[in-house]
Amino acid sequence: MDCKGTIIEESLEDKSILDELKITKKTIVRVTERHKTPWIKQWTLTM
Repeated sequence: MDCKGTIIEESLEDKSILDELKITKKTIVRVTERHKTPWIKQWTLTM
């Protein structure tokens, strides 16, 4: 079965699961005040 979606890497406790996936795109978004998450510097979106 093929599935498509986006995973926010910072939400994972164990990032090793990413090794089992076919990653087609990765986007890094710098956190701003608008995100209201000052404890994180960036969001890594893996697709």
